[in-house]
Amino acid sequence: MADFIPKSDGNFATWLNNFLSNCQDHAAELALSSQELDALESAAETYASDLNEHAAAQAAALGATATKNRSRDGAEAVVRQLTRQIQSNPNVGSKLKGSLGITIPGQADRVGDPESPTRLVATADSNGTHLLRWQRGQNPFTTVFLVESRQPNDPQWERVGISTATKFEHHGQPIGLPILYRVRAFRAGKLSPVSNEAGVYLGGNSIQLAAA
Repeated sequence: MADFIPKSDGNFATWLNNFLSNCQDHAAELALSSQELDALESAAETYASDLNEHAAAQAAALGATATKNRSRDGAEAVVRQLTRQIQSNPNVGSKLKGSLGITIPGQADRVGDPESPTRLVATADSNGTHLLRWQRGQNPFTTVFLVESRQPNDPQWERVGISTATKFEHHGQPIGLPILYRVRAFRAGKLSPVSNEAGVYLGGNSIQLAAA
């Protein structure tokens, strides 16, 4: 059976004020004593005061929640930046990453060994910057790529950078000096076989060689 008293606080406050006003205006007709009217008025005033305090507390809570959310967004931004740096460091093992709480449980079990990057291309500009691009293949976006280089007459490969994207810029290189590049994928403590090799020469020429 429906109740004549409104359920929502706002509607009840309006209803209560109307009820009090009519009781005061028609006290004699309603046979209400002064004590009963005083009790009703006191109850209405107390409710109105508490309702106002509740609304103010709700507004304060909303403000506090917004402040908290902004603080969390800022903290998450710092953490994610550091996490990307840590994840791209091949010297940080999975055990330490687990201790830091930056690995997804079971993820390593679902992902296979890293695959060789493909279609590596290298180009040079006139400022001594070599731009490398490659395809990630089936490697997920959490994969780190290790960039290695060597001069054609030097059999020793040297690591020159790391990237979580499928591109890398090698700055400050002597203009016109031939150099070869290759890329490996690194994930869950494992290295992939090498990619194809790509080399740059004077004028931004690019070549691709068969993988070693």
